[in-house]
Amino acid sequence: MSLRIALALPVLLALAACDTGAAPAVGDAAGDGIAFPVADDTCGASHLQGLVGQQASAANGAAFTGAFRVLYPGESGGPMFRSERTTVRIDDANRIAKVQCG
Repeated sequence: MSLRIALALPVLLALAACDTGAAPAVGDAAGDGIAFPVADDTCGASHLQGLVGQQASAANGAAFTGAFRVLYPGESGGPMFRSERTTVRIDDANRIAKVQCG
């Protein structure tokens, strides 16, 4: 019994040393299977939620405060997450489905 503990102890200590604490928060805000770090509202998307449900053309006149992009169905937007950028996602009915940072 003590031999098992003696053999398992170094393995457990090595695994414990790899633990960095809490895992970073990730989310699939777009629903496309790509998880990004969850960001606060650094891009100001919370103030643009009134666009959701409107025609895609409403994004053209929106008051974006910085970098933004509009993604249509089938566009992934690439792997680069930028919390200061506003992303407007358009659905298959050509309506704004989501406004989010990233």
